Amino acid sequence: MIHIVNYTKELFKIRFLRNVLLVAVIGILSMPLIERFVIYPLFSSYLVSITEENAIRLANHLALGLDVKTGPLTTHSIPTTFNIDAEQALDTLGLRKIKIFSPIGEILFSTENKDIGRINENSYFHQEVARGNIYTLLVQNERKTAEDEIATADVVETYIPLISPDGGFAGAIEVYFDITEHWGTLRNLKYWSAMGKTTLVTVILATLFISLIRATQATVDRQKVQTKLQLAADVMANAEEGILVVDTHSRIESVNRAFTKLTGYAQEEVLGRNPSFLRSGRHNKQFFHSMWESIEKQGLWQGEIWNRHKDGKIYPEWLTITAIKDDKGAVANYVGMFLDITHFKVKESQLESLAYRDALTGLPNRILVK
Repeated sequence: MIHIVNYTKELFKIRFLRNVLLVAVIGILSMPLIERFVIYPLFSSYLVSITEENAIRLANHLALGLDVKTGPLTTHSIPTTFNIDAEQALDTLGLRKIKIFSPIGEILFSTENKDIGRINENSYFHQEVARGNIYTLLVQNERKTAEDEIATADVVETYIPLISPDGGFAGAIEVYFDITEHWGTLRNLKYWSAMGKTTLVTVILATLFISLIRATQATVDRQKVQTKLQLAADVMANAEEGILVVDTHSRIESVNRAFTKLTGYAQEEVLGRNPSFLRSGRHNKQFFHSMWESIEKQGLWQGEIWNRHKDGKIYPEWLTITAIKDDKGAVANYVGMFLDITHFKVKESQLESLAYRDALTGLPNRILVK
């Protein structure tokens, strides 16, 4: 305990280390706030917009089977075959529910029969939907919907007004899109926070290396040096990110357990080798030239890169390379830290498809055409 206290005192005597650690701590503490007040709202807004777009297309498709030309919708406006179309839409698009309302808010049709006959007296229906405005609400599981029902899943409910040829309000279609999978992805997805944490851990690791050099020159005793070395080793060994340390001759000096897990290569298989054996072949010489130019000028490079696993599989990763310099400003080592982002790329592709292609036909939608 005494050694730890002495180590902390020596550490905070160095202004540079004190400032770096302060910035790192602030960054780590701010990550939950960024996720809650920036990433979550942006994702929610994006999800609502693309879901609303799909709901409009579906409503336009279903409206073709309704009789809105003769005026306000009634039970006679809904053909007997409409239920088949609605059930097909539920199965195909993963919807929770479809409803049809009369102009006064009465439910004329619902894929859940218990709803039929109820009247929606909520102000949003009569002040928004009845005036020709689309109304959309994101509702999380076990929260109240717009009609004060308890949602049994994460949904986006959208009310699309139907306008008769004379410009009057003929009724509305309500669609419940099940977004449980996408919302669950947001809850579990650690990609963005992982990128920030990877950078912060890299800074902390670099700080530990620098503190070791400065502490040695400041005649810190051997026990303090060993404590720092052990701390750096523990950080490296227990990190979830793959880490490799390379010397100035591009030879691997050490790797951690996560490196072996992510690449399939054991430590004894890579020590002394050039990391180029991990290359996938997807990137050209210009890519690596730009990477090392950034490292030489800024001391840091981070970005997406494709590498090859020992079994030959090519996978995407988020890589951060930091140049570790000694007290004279000369590069002593390079530290690379990476995460496998295959899962995120798959989810990204699914969201992109949902945003730019018709959910019914798979054809490009208006956004993609523009």
